[in-house]
Amino acid sequence: MRVVTRETATRAHRRRDMTAHDDDNPQVYRMGEGPYALNDDDTAKDPVAFREALAKDVGKLKDIEKDEALAKALLGEDTGAMQEALKKLMTMVRG
Repeated sequence: MRVVTRETATRAHRRRDMTAHDDDNPQVYRMGEGPYALNDDDTAKDPVAFREALAKDVGKLKDIEKDEALAKALLGEDTGAMQEALKKLMTMVRG
């Protein structure tokens, strides 16, 4: 099963800033900050907050939804699949 492609990783690399919204106060976080905080192994520190912030980022959603398997992994209910997809994506970005 293909979860992360080089093209997806490249798009993510170009878009290092991600917007996280708390209803009335949009903020821009870099990968690794705020709800996008990562553990040393590139998994999300708070998978629920990561997924919620990602789901509210319209621009990022457009990129993610281009890869059906990636969208399913990052936005689906399976936290383990999300964490594995995130680790693969970050490995490719850091390449």
